[in-house]
This record gives sequence, structure tokens and C-alpha cells, in this order.
Amino acid sequence: MAQLLLVGLIGIAAIVGWNTVKKEMARVEKKLHETEAKKKRARDDVETLEADADGVYRPKT
Repeated sequence: MAQLLLVGLIGIAAIVGWNTVKKEMARVEKKLHETEAKKKRARDDVETLEADADGVYRPKT
């Protein structure tokens, strides 16, 4: 009987652990998507540069 209780407790611990891991994976995925969106916006805001006659790169007008 004690073995059955031990197996049950291990099973419950495994289920709780798996649910915790799934929540953490969802949180990390959400944060990753937010970070990628911020990086994309930052990359799109950068002005394109062109070389002037004197060889200095300036923002394209």
C-alpha cells in the first residue's frame, strides 16, 4: 500500500512539474516575440546612409 502512495505522489509531482514547465515556456515565448518585435521596429527606424563626395557617410535625404 505504501508503494502505491509513493507512486501516486511521484505521479502528482510529475504532473505539477510539467504544468510549471509549460507555463514557463509560454512566458519565455511571449517575451521572445515581444523582443523580436522591438528589434524589428528598431531596425526599421534606422536611416540609410550614403557616401558624400568627401567620403563621409551621411543619412540619405
